[in-house]
Amino acid sequence: MVVDLKTYKKTRKLAVSIPFGEHIALARKNQEKTQIWLATRVGCDQSVVSRWETGALDVQPADAADIAEALNNPALLKHYCAICRASQTYLKMCQNPRGAA
Repeated sequence: MVVDLKTYKKTRKLAVSIPFGEHIALARKNQEKTQIWLATRVGCDQSVVSRWETGALDVQPADAADIAEALNNPALLKHYCAICRASQTYLKMCQNPRGAA
């Protein structure tokens, strides 16, 4: 888990986030699946799954989609999109459109 110090400094409220890799590991373990099983389903090596889950390797958007499909867990994409820079920028721009009063 990661404590969001930026939010804390602004609001004095503690915000904790779980990295996407931990969400993958939790979803996989909840289904009692192994890293080897997931690796086979998404077409990679078990070491790649391990690095995703520990945060040593960033999960690319296509891989996130493959993982969600393999685990039949669309909620994983909600967590991925929360950390995706493109998604964050999109949401920020929608909240504060240029030229808005």
